[in-house]
Amino acid sequence: MSDFDPGNTVVGFLEIKMRRNGMMSIGGTITDEKSILAMIDTARATLVENFKANREGKIIVPAYDTALVGTDHEKRLIGAIDDLHKARERT
Repeated sequence: MSDFDPGNTVVGFLEIKMRRNGMMSIGGTITDEKSILAMIDTARATLVENFKANREGKIIVPAYDTALVGTDHEKRLIGAIDDLHKARERT
């Protein structure tokens, strides 16, 4: 589907951010409770299935197919995730 296709127009979005200190922020078009909760439920179900398929070796995304490969942003993100895992292990 083309980005210029009127049927492909973004009509709602949700952005969830986690900071290094564990705080989260949420933003987007969150005025319609029923719609946004349906988006969250669908996104969660999709992620659960993707992680399951990945553990089973069914989904492989090479690093060169990601937008963040080898960038400073990726290195900071991986460092933050590593810090969270270490903090969780200490508790």
